[in-house]
Amino acid sequence: AGDITLSADGDNINFDDGATSRFELGLATGDVTMTDTAYDGALGPELTLYRNSSSPVASDLIGAVSFAGEDDNDDNTTYARIQVVIKNVDHAGGNEAAEMQLQTRVSSALSTLLTIMSDGTVKTHGTLIIGG
Repeated sequence: AGDITLSADGDNINFDDGATSRFELGLATGDVTMTDTAYDGALGPELTLYRNSSSPVASDLIGAVSFAGEDDNDDNTTYARIQVVIKNVDHAGGNEAAEMQLQTRVSSALSTLLTIMSDGTVKTHGTLIIGG
């Protein structure tokens, strides 16, 4: 691999390999772009949220992506979140497991409304309407 260059072109901060910007942060918008120019059909850009815990246990929240904005009182409010929770850390038995939870704001708190379980089961925490 070659060198990585950090450059600014006015409205963006770029990490690049000298030819192609691999990671770009739009200073005016806050937009983030990750670029992969490979043509081999393999997985494209990947974002990894890695929790390096010395003592992981079931129920650890290992990462989340939050969607936030201001409310009408200029308060920073998290309106939705996708999070992952460890359900089993039994590496010796090959039974590591997790679940993914989708949360939305209900009144003044985030509430889990959909959970994708490690066995593939999808659990709703409310009414499921399909279609319309």
